[in-house]
Amino acid sequence: MYFLYILLGQIVVAAIVVVVLKKTLDNILIDSAIRQFELLSEEKKAGVASVTVITHKDLKFAYQERLKRATLKQLGAAALSFQVDKSLLGGMVIKAAAHTIDCSLRDRLQQARR
Repeated sequence: MYFLYILLGQIVVAAIVVVVLKKTLDNILIDSAIRQFELLSEEKKAGVASVTVITHKDLKFAYQERLKRATLKQLGAAALSFQVDKSLLGGMVIKAAAHTIDCSLRDRLQQARR
């Protein structure tokens, strides 16, 4: 019986660790995508009229505001839209004209499989 309590305790701790790590990884991927967007070259900015941000869940207000500021600074009056795609698993994808910044967990897992 004592063994079952130990096993159950380890399972609970492992579940908590997984949740915390996923949330941390999600924030790291989102920050990375926004930084890459902020560093777009002049060449890639040309002709961009709209930016689409795709995440696996609704984006926190702070991240939305950061993206709005970056879009205004980088592109001027470009339209910014947000979409949810649960298949991303975490992180985000930013699409600006023909340029795509993919910092999603789905993309990272696909890269790891290669």
